[in-house]
Amino acid sequence: MILEIQNNELLRLIGAAVAAARQSAANQDLLFETKTGYLNVGGCGPSAEVAITSVNDKSAAEHAFVVNATSLADVLAVLPKTIPSTLKLEDSTLKITCGRSRFRLRTKPAQDFCRFSVLEFSQTSQHIEVDGKQLIKAIKSVMPAVPANDARYYLNGVLLDMKPGKLSVVGTDGHRLHRFEIALEQANLQRQAIIPREVARDILVRALDQGSVVLEPKGNLIEFRSGAYTVRSRVIESRYPDYAHFFTADHQAVVTVSRSEFLDLLERAALIYAETKLRPVVRLAVRNGLIEAQASQEGDDFFEEVSAQGLDSDDQAVEAAFNVNYLLDAIKPISAATEQLQLILPPANAPFSAWRLAGVGDKAYSAVVAPMRI
Repeated sequence: MILEIQNNELLRLIGAAVAAARQSAANQDLLFETKTGYLNVGGCGPSAEVAITSVNDKSAAEHAFVVNATSLADVLAVLPKTIPSTLKLEDSTLKITCGRSRFRLRTKPAQDFCRFSVLEFSQTSQHIEVDGKQLIKAIKSVMPAVPANDARYYLNGVLLDMKPGKLSVVGTDGHRLHRFEIALEQANLQRQAIIPREVARDILVRALDQGSVVLEPKGNLIEFRSGAYTVRSRVIESRYPDYAHFFTADHQAVVTVSRSEFLDLLERAALIYAETKLRPVVRLAVRNGLIEAQASQEGDDFFEEVSAQGLDSDDQAVEAAFNVNYLLDAIKPISAATEQLQLILPPANAPFSAWRLAGVGDKAYSAVVAPMRI
C-alpha cells in the first residue's frame, strides 16, 4: 500500500474513525483496506462504527491491516502540516515518511479488527434525508443540555425525533431543555432514536459536513451516510421524556430584550462566581419595562438592569433565580445576527415554572430553563 497525502487532510479524513476507536478501552484500532483506486478506513468503539471510503490514485493493489488509532493520530499531529506524508506497508509495519521524519508503527492482521454490527443496510423508504450542516448545528445547539453520566441513562444522549416533515433534535438534563427543529421534505418516517452523547459530540460532528445526510434506523442501530462517511450508532433503548408540552405550556407574557445586552449582563453576573465553586445563581426580576439581575456571594455583589418590552406593569412582575451558566448555554446557540431575544414567562402564580427562550424570527431553536429553589 502506498498513500501520499497532506497530514491535516488525512487527520480530517480519519478523525471520525479515530474518535470511534478511542472510545474503546481495549482495542483502539483502525482498519485500513486498499483496493484499486480506493482507500477504506474503519474505526469501531462500543457505541459506534465508522467507515470511510476515499479515492486513492496511488493504490494499485489490495492490502488490509490494522493499526493503533491513537498512535497514528499522534504521529500525524506532530508532523508538518504543509508537507505531504507517505504511508507504505512493509511486511507487518506501517512506514510513515514526512520530509526527514520517519516513523514505523506495528500493524495487525485485518481479521483482528472487531466490528459490532453485522446488519446489512440498504436505502429503503424507512429513511430521511437532512442537510448535514443543519444537523451539526442542531447537535451543537442541544449538546450543553445533555448530561455526561446521569443516573437516568436515557438522558445521556441526543434525541432524534423523526416525524413527517420535521426532525427535532433534543437534549435535556432535567433542569434545562434545548430543542432544534429541521424541516424535511417528503419525509414520512415517524420514530425516535436516542444517540449516545459521545457519538453525537465526537463522531457525528466530524463526519456529517458533506452536504446531505441519510438517516436510516434499523433495529437497535441507526446509520448515517454522508459523502465518504458511514456511521452506525447504537441507540439508547428507552423512552425519552415527553418534551413537547414544555413548549406549549401556559404563559403570562412574551418579553423582548436585546440578545447582546442580555447576554453581556449574564456574563458579568457570572464573574461573581469565577473564583468559587458555589452554584452560580442569578436572580432575575421582570417588571416596569426592565429586566433586573442580581448576584452575590461572600460579600461580592452585582446588580444591573436592561430595557425590555412586553411587561410594563409592576403588578405583573415575574421573579425567579437561575443557574446563570444554564441561561448562557441556552442563549449562545441563538445566532449573533438575531438582534432580539424572546423570554416567554410563566404566570405570576407559578414562580417555579420554567422560562422559555428563543430568538425573534428564529423558528428552529428554542430552550427551556427551570428556576432554582433557593
